[in-house]
Amino acid sequence: MRFVVEIGKEWLWDDVPPRTIELDGAVAGPRIDPDGQRYSFDHHARCVRLATGAACRQVLDALLLGLDPRGFTVLLNDVDADSALAAWLLARRDAALAPGALPRTRAVVAAVGEADAHGPAYPLERPGLFFGCLDALGPALAARAAGYPNGGDAA
Repeated sequence: MRFVVEIGKEWLWDDVPPRTIELDGAVAGPRIDPDGQRYSFDHHARCVRLATGAACRQVLDALLLGLDPRGFTVLLNDVDADSALAAWLLARRDAALAPGALPRTRAVVAAVGEADAHGPAYPLERPGLFFGCLDALGPALAARAAGYPNGGDAA
């Protein structure tokens, strides 16, 4: 799996090559092209926010339904708790879906997905899971604030 991080870039759906996964706004709107194996897991544009789960929720659902991301290119245009968790799920699919880990994976995805999709006014069932993810992202968020580089260094 290859990760491409270009901060602030929005790719056009028609320009994205086969076997590409776009996360959290890298391409506007949630879209699926099963023939070209292209997947946009987005909840920001061209969707109803109350009816569309966060990117990490969409990715977990796709993995549970059989998506095998090995050999794909993953496009990101920012790093936050939602996109980082979605990328981790793709990169560590087997660990995330392992029978002993799956309940915890679901709980973390629910916490991050609810907070990211609905904002701070949304009452979280397990806020510690969300804030734990934010703590784990500390170095990445500090790098983002400092204007981090593109590509592999950002990943």
